[in-house]
Amino acid sequence: MRLSDMGEFGLIHRFRSLFSPQHSRINLGIGDDAALIKPHEGWETVFTTDTLVESVHYDLSYTPYDALGWKALSINLSDVAAMGGLPICAVVSLGISDSWTSKAVDNFCQGLQACGHSFQCPIVGGDTVRVPRDSVITVTVMGEVESGQALRRTGAQPGDCLCVTGPLGNARAGLEMLTGHINIPAGDQAISHFLRPVPRIQESRKLVKHGGITSMIDISDGLSSEIHHICRESDVGCRVFADRIPVACSAERWIEAGKQMPIPFVLESGEEYELLYTIHSESYQKLEAEGSQGVSACYKIGDILEASEGIFLEKDGKQTPLNSKGWEHFH
Repeated sequence: MRLSDMGEFGLIHRFRSLFSPQHSRINLGIGDDAALIKPHEGWETVFTTDTLVESVHYDLSYTPYDALGWKALSINLSDVAAMGGLPICAVVSLGISDSWTSKAVDNFCQGLQACGHSFQCPIVGGDTVRVPRDSVITVTVMGEVESGQALRRTGAQPGDCLCVTGPLGNARAGLEMLTGHINIPAGDQAISHFLRPVPRIQESRKLVKHGGITSMIDISDGLSSEIHHICRESDVGCRVFADRIPVACSAERWIEAGKQMPIPFVLESGEEYELLYTIHSESYQKLEAEGSQGVSACYKIGDILEASEGIFLEKDGKQTPLNSKGWEHFH
């Protein structure tokens, strides 16, 4: 069925039937002028929003509609994770053309629903409009974090350790496989990582409870870019150890197949949605000692220095400036 046959109110009715949140915090969901949410005493509210534009952020020639729905919500949940918070609910605004069929809408909503269900983030409202050509998707997530416990980009201090929550490179490898229509053994893992990223909410919450985290950011634009964000906002420098940056297995195979340089590949890989964070040295040692019994998402890749020492990459005893490279909308 074409959307023009369904009409705006028919589409809203369809959304309402697909998203019926059963959540004690949601007093009123889709169907009225706004949703009603119960506040949680002792917590601060977290708000984040992201917009995806067709042909800029996604290509429907290789992106299934359900994966698009999953990703549209997931990347917002990653921002909540980067603040150390938990999601409460989301609203979705869709600007879609007649090229979307009712089946496409259903699949998109199924992806949204699956992601929301996986991370306890029901869809409680939004808006729909018709656009003449490329679709536009905006998702806003409301979350919460304990008062005074939010993790920001401004807290890194000289002497802290710089860490990531997981291996990197899968997203870039997955994108290159999709756009090049080439696969490698175990390449499906990289493709899945790119199309259906998993927000590191669980890892973030474990780190918050462990303590000693001084700053955090999610890796959406590329590792080198995010390192510069933390250093600039915290007014610090950084030494990054090239041989300590964890590279995902699928990415390693793709790098070898394409005869690419692994460190630049990983440093510039955007849409990873792992977390980059700084932690007090003593807290890191405890975290490392706990291992799988505590927080396993702990890969130390560098040290925070005084701002005057700069931001550089160290390899085989040699130091080179670490340039900020990654996705930039207005470059």
